[in-house]
Amino acid sequence: MKNLGSTLVIQASMTGRIEIDDKPELLWERPDLERIYARLEDEFELKERDKALERKLALISTTAETLLNLVDNRRAHRLEWYIIGLIVFETIIALVSLGMGVGH
Repeated sequence: MKNLGSTLVIQASMTGRIEIDDKPELLWERPDLERIYARLEDEFELKERDKALERKLALISTTAETLLNLVDNRRAHRLEWYIIGLIVFETIIALVSLGMGVGH
């Protein structure tokens, strides 16, 4: 559960910090820097890296969901066995009570 929580925190922080598709606010104030930004964006392959990060975050998200589903299923399965055990116990008590009542 700790690993799952830390993975979700990492995913949230990466998603919050990385906004590669959005141009910096500086370009709105200084349109003359648009060409420099376009060259840097191409040089550092920002769009490709953004797509790779999105795929990795999607994988992390899917893995986290799968792990949570497994934990929930285990808990539900264990609860079902507890309920079955209680029903069996209650049936035994009823049969013992019925057996004692018939003998007297």
